[in-house]
Amino acid sequence: MRQEIVSWPAQIASSQKIRDVQISPDGSMILYQVQPFYRADRTLSNLWLAESAVSQSARPLTRGTFNDRSGVFHPDGRRIVFLSDRHNAGKGAILFLLALDDEDGDDLKPIPLSANFGRKGVQAFEISPNGEFIAFTSADEASHDKGTRGEEGNDARVVGGTGTQEGFSRLRLYSFSTGEIVTLEGVRKDRHVEAFCWSPNSSRLLYRLRQGRGPEFGETEVNFESILVKDSTQVPRCLGTYPRSPSGRNICTPSGLIASLQSYEPFNILDARTLFVHQEAAFVSGEVHRLYGVKEDAIRIVNAGIHPSAGGAIAVEVCSKTNTHIDIVFLENPTGAPITVFRTQGEAIWFGAWDAKMMVDEGQVSYVVAAVLSSGIRHEPPNVWTCRVSADGQEKSPRLQLSSHLQWLSKAPAFTTHIIRWQSSDGTLLDGIIRYPPGYHKSEGPRPTILFLHGGPYRRDIPGQGRGHEFAHAASRGVGVYDWADCESMVDEVIRRGLADPERLGVAGWSHGSSLLVAGGSLTAWGVTKTKNRFKAAIVGAGVSNWEGMVMDSGSPELETEIGQSAPWDCDGQERSIRKTSPIHCVAGVTTAVLILHGEKDERVPVGQAIGLWRGLKRRASERAKEAAQLVLYPREPHG
Repeated sequence: MRQEIVSWPAQIASSQKIRDVQISPDGSMILYQVQPFYRADRTLSNLWLAESAVSQSARPLTRGTFNDRSGVFHPDGRRIVFLSDRHNAGKGAILFLLALDDEDGDDLKPIPLSANFGRKGVQAFEISPNGEFIAFTSADEASHDKGTRGEEGNDARVVGGTGTQEGFSRLRLYSFSTGEIVTLEGVRKDRHVEAFCWSPNSSRLLYRLRQGRGPEFGETEVNFESILVKDSTQVPRCLGTYPRSPSGRNICTPSGLIASLQSYEPFNILDARTLFVHQEAAFVSGEVHRLYGVKEDAIRIVNAGIHPSAGGAIAVEVCSKTNTHIDIVFLENPTGAPITVFRTQGEAIWFGAWDAKMMVDEGQVSYVVAAVLSSGIRHEPPNVWTCRVSADGQEKSPRLQLSSHLQWLSKAPAFTTHIIRWQSSDGTLLDGIIRYPPGYHKSEGPRPTILFLHGGPYRRDIPGQGRGHEFAHAASRGVGVYDWADCESMVDEVIRRGLADPERLGVAGWSHGSSLLVAGGSLTAWGVTKTKNRFKAAIVGAGVSNWEGMVMDSGSPELETEIGQSAPWDCDGQERSIRKTSPIHCVAGVTTAVLILHGEKDERVPVGQAIGLWRGLKRRASERAKEAAQLVLYPREPHG
């Protein structure tokens, strides 16, 4: 028994994440990627393939000795295109082609497609619907002088402004017939290509441009344009603008409709994701349809195919409180009732790892859905599942489990998991997840309890996301106010039910969840500093302690301004001196023992936030908290 217990840390450290699920054009195969959660010297991942109608049929397609990722099926269904560093391990990825009917051994032989084009690596790609081209983005190579200066240590960088387009993504085409790569010279060089998609007839590329790369420019205006691929030097057509970057790629239909995910109110930084449908011919002035976002959130969209009579269809992942479903929406009739082809049943879809495709066989329409599912309720680790449903959403065949990854988790001690519902102090009905230790029975009485807070500020590791516009937008100018009150009300509820011992409470979180901790990540910080002594111990992981400092130093200044209520440069000195809106302002008198964990290379929440919180606790907290406060920094580690 002791040997098993000792092995759990090693098992956790070697855990894998399963992602990038793709369905073949004929629905017979499922492609996905497996990658270790924690990397050693360099990132490794491999591609897996499964038969959609055969249980436990998943098998590795590549060996995992390189970073093979982002695999997609060619429209002919016989080949796979993916990104890999196998040409130069640990460096920028290039495009590779893998023929599925190659019989040369277990590890098929991928063919490099872009090996002779630059060293920067391919950032994103998409195969044209007719299978003739691959559109991809990559940065231009640095000039010889710049490369030499970097090697000599003279590598100072100019931040922002003109003349700093180095590293901007450029839009390029690979031709399957000739093997040639061309850059679309008509696309502006003074803007960064952030996303693109093909027109259904493969004649054009639609793409989005923004002022710069990286999160610094994530909230700036975005240009939306199109260009013909047969004449890469032509002047692009400007379709319109977005006030800020949509989430993910656009999807275009044969009738000229364009789908995107934006905030319910497009100018809002913090809001529910909503499906917008525009007319390409009248992108600015035409009618716009807005779907979801009122009481639920549209999280992700994929192109589901073209219906014989109803036209272009997209699949939409929709979060509604603690549940998730996938809808098919026909863009030609966006106000019509969607077809729900999948619903969670006591499980969760693993971080957007799903795909859905329409199949048309002799005029009969059906849908294949594949997703990575995990269930705390049933004690099931993440694995790939699939099902087929009829045109009206009725299940045609039972769900099949195609893979058996992370089986050690199924052997771990089983925690009982329940969803609970309660009313917050302001009357809002809320949902949360409660987990009991193995063997627990309510007759044992109140137990030591840890409040675990998710990141975000509006995500759904635990319930948060999935409530629509009004709930989501409350995070704007309300962090540490509305959200912490909701979290503390859950503690009150489990104490009221006799589950939690009020004298043995702890709190933990990461990122935004950690920030609330100190008041009570960020929420953990809020909880500790607001309550002073309610929690005996706290873990603050990559949390925010000073929102004004975040605006100054983090990679997303506009987002942090929205979360933290103001930017330092918008207030005079007197106003700044009396504001008490950050955990660091409230550390005096804290009695909670706080452990602070932070990555030294964190750009989302810079390490100074952790150091500042630790310094504040050491100087202003109670003697118990001063002595207990501990800061652990992880070299080379980013935010996640």
